[in-house]
Amino acid sequence: MAASNVTLQPLMRTYRCADGQWLMLMLLDPARYWPGLCERLGRPELVDDPRFATVALRAQNGALLYDVLSAIFAERPTRAWGEAFAGWDAPWEYTQTIPDVAHDPQAEANDYLFDVQVSDGTRVKLVSGPISIDGSPLAAEPRRAPHQGEHTDELLAGLGLDPAAIGRLRASGAIG
Repeated sequence: MAASNVTLQPLMRTYRCADGQWLMLMLLDPARYWPGLCERLGRPELVDDPRFATVALRAQNGALLYDVLSAIFAERPTRAWGEAFAGWDAPWEYTQTIPDVAHDPQAEANDYLFDVQVSDGTRVKLVSGPISIDGSPLAAEPRRAPHQGEHTDELLAGLGLDPAAIGRLRASGAIG
């Protein structure tokens, strides 16, 4: 049976906390971070647990370690884990919902968010794309994506179809 990522990488996973929120570990250097993780989890005995004492053993017993860590993280809410991890120089983070990201001060400060007015006049906050051009991830003129079929007539006319032909396509159900 092939090993899954859970089996091979239990220190690079998301874990559900007692409040239903998630916390992510990305401990790419597991030998370095393992003792600190065990300490912050309040389980120092796991450092020398014979099933998890080395990187190789943690990988070999990855499914079991994942289950152990899942049970531990489920004991406390995410913010309590954040307090336990405060000051720890290791890659971990709360996973965020879309509303969380839309109100994240760091995302706002880095220009990852922008407002767009949609067709009914409502303003919505969107996340910018992952590519930065001219030093800013924001589009020069951010605007909403078109609705499905919004430009169909214009595109078909550009291909040489006259309004009557477009009407026939619409009547036949070929276009919406």
